[in-house]
Amino acid sequence: MRVKLFLPVVAVVLTLTACSSHKTLYFSGKTRHWQIKYQANITSQTSESDDTEIRYIGSGHPPKHIQFKIGGSSGSMSLHNGVLILSGSGCSGCSVTRKADKISAKIQWDGKSELTTLKNEPRFKKPIPL
Repeated sequence: MRVKLFLPVVAVVLTLTACSSHKTLYFSGKTRHWQIKYQANITSQTSESDDTEIRYIGSGHPPKHIQFKIGGSSGSMSLHNGVLILSGSGCSGCSVTRKADKISAKIQWDGKSELTTLKNEPRFKKPIPL
């Protein structure tokens, strides 16, 4: 009797697990003054949220304010101890990030500008602190 009950439960769990499309992709890039981490949290074939860390790695004091454009997101924000963390932006009903994507990033500060391309990597050694 237990075996008859157990097999349908296992089948349902395996089916639900196989249908789940939630995955996380990690991208990073670096310039002379900046290190950028981008994490795409894909929740369906047409929906994702993302988290981004922009970290000043240049010499001297970090700027207080930057402008950025990373993929389809852009803004102008203040840094906290040389770091900017952006969390929870994303889209629904959109084309989601793919592993093969290369994401362009531009950081502007104090009359300077740097560009890089974020490339996929297996996982971050240090996750984005949210």
